[in-house]
Amino acid sequence: QALEDKIWDLLHEADKVAEENKEKSQVYDAMAETLGDAWDALIIMLEKRQALLELTSVFFENALEFAVKIDQVEDFLKNAQEFDNIDSLRELLLQQEHHTK
Repeated sequence: QALEDKIWDLLHEADKVAEENKEKSQVYDAMAETLGDAWDALIIMLEKRQALLELTSVFFENALEFAVKIDQVEDFLKNAQEFDNIDSLRELLLQQEHHTK
């Protein structure tokens, strides 16, 4: 915000200079238009950058969640157990269902 205030101050100062030098008004008008276009382009680029950073953050959150699930499945497969009864088989199926979500 402070930087934007400085830019507005510079623009007001440029307007004063343009008023004092009427013979160069076309040059100052062209400079002001070019600066305005550049400012608009900068804002658009910053908004796109923000959107890209937000998407990147979501991607890495999902990648981390996926890596955790892969680790859980690997642990599950390493610790496969023999089934003495139906309850241990049900427990295994519940764990497997949890890992596949």
